[in-house]
Amino acid sequence: MQLFRLLSAQPQADGESWKIRGQFHQDQWYEDAYGQNPVPFQQQAHGSGRSIPYPWRPGVQIAAFSSQRLGFELEVDTTVYPAQISASGSTPVNVPNSTTVPAVPLQATTSNTGGLILPGTYLIAISANGTLGPVSRFVTAVVPAGTSTNTITVSGVVWPAAAVNVAAYAGPNSIAMVYQGALATTSNVTGSAPDSFGNPTSFTFFAISPDGLGLPDDSFHAFAVQQTEIVHGGVWGAVVGVVTPHTTTSDIKFPGAAWTSNQWQNYTVSLYYRPGGVVQPLIDLVVVSNSTDTLTVPKGVHVPAFIAGDVVIMRPLAGHTSANTIGDDNFISSFNPSGLTVNAEAGNLVQIIAGTGAWSAAKTVASNTATVLTILSTWDVMPDSTSIFIVLSPTSLTSITASVLNDGSVATYGLVASVPAATTQAQSLLIQIGAANAAGDFFPMRYQPFREVYIPAQATASNFTIARQF
Repeated sequence: MQLFRLLSAQPQADGESWKIRGQFHQDQWYEDAYGQNPVPFQQQAHGSGRSIPYPWRPGVQIAAFSSQRLGFELEVDTTVYPAQISASGSTPVNVPNSTTVPAVPLQATTSNTGGLILPGTYLIAISANGTLGPVSRFVTAVVPAGTSTNTITVSGVVWPAAAVNVAAYAGPNSIAMVYQGALATTSNVTGSAPDSFGNPTSFTFFAISPDGLGLPDDSFHAFAVQQTEIVHGGVWGAVVGVVTPHTTTSDIKFPGAAWTSNQWQNYTVSLYYRPGGVVQPLIDLVVVSNSTDTLTVPKGVHVPAFIAGDVVIMRPLAGHTSANTIGDDNFISSFNPSGLTVNAEAGNLVQIIAGTGAWSAAKTVASNTATVLTILSTWDVMPDSTSIFIVLSPTSLTSITASVLNDGSVATYGLVASVPAATTQAQSLLIQIGAANAAGDFFPMRYQPFREVYIPAQATASNFTIARQF
């Protein structure tokens, strides 16, 4: 039996049937408590296996391009054959404890002053025991347009007993709920009007962090690791030569380049692989300027830096866009004088990874010129000049790890998956990791954290060359 929200019921002309519209697969409706008055104390919102796990949010911000896309620490071991790819992050809590959750209202109130919350719709959940959960059902908050200084208040919270560690989760939808911290340790949310147990019955949110641990998830069973060949991660790829640091910038020299002045200004150059180091840092820097063979990029105390020997990629920018095209004239450059091979990309996938349209569904390439890709259908979200895209193989290799049990009683951060690389040749891979249930089901990988990495050819453990794959 599947619970759902009844939207409408319309009798039909035959006098015997009804046309019914319902809404389901929204976790806030997955509970017997909905609509009852008074609201009973439900045990959990997720529903004990009645839906697939939430997308994995590992709680360590190693973000690619956007602070709202969490990543994970990635290690590449080339001393074994094939190379071993290992990922570290925080495992979701999937063994519920006995703490009873509070009853909460359906709707929150808002104010347009005093906070930092942007307009939009948000969901709120309250936990009586921090990240261990379980959490209350979701409260909806609709913040109207007009200001970016809003606050959200959830009032009338009723507790059945004293809470262990009062905390809150919030997010724009049920698959992107983020731990906002315990009340004693966060400035995002405060509690007031304590009840006889000392628990706050009113919560005011001043800000909502987009990064952090996800909800406890009793549908989570194992990790799904998906590897997809990156056909083109940028308009060219190369190995960094000499790096010369200055006060606020660094110069990165690329032997063999023959660029025009400022050809790459405002483009993003990204690290794909650092030989010798096990943990692969994540570096995405916007080019300040360039000469014939040297890029100038930002440098600072908190700005990660390239070093000689890094394998990097120059990201494309969508200089050509329409309802069914995307492209960049700089696919033709000194590192690739001919650009894309005409129609060689047909059947591959285009995935926007940053800017407008980021992580909307990937589209199949119908044809291509040397600089522009045409897709079979139309974009779900129309790209623009901010859109950064990659071209992927249409096939992926997915591995499911052994089952994982986590009641939150020990440290949750650590190794979550280790798999052999899907290639032994010089090739770049898109690595995505999601939470899977016992049947191996998971949300589409575009909702999961991702990393990109170059796997060197393994002639020896320490010697490799980079092909002109971009």
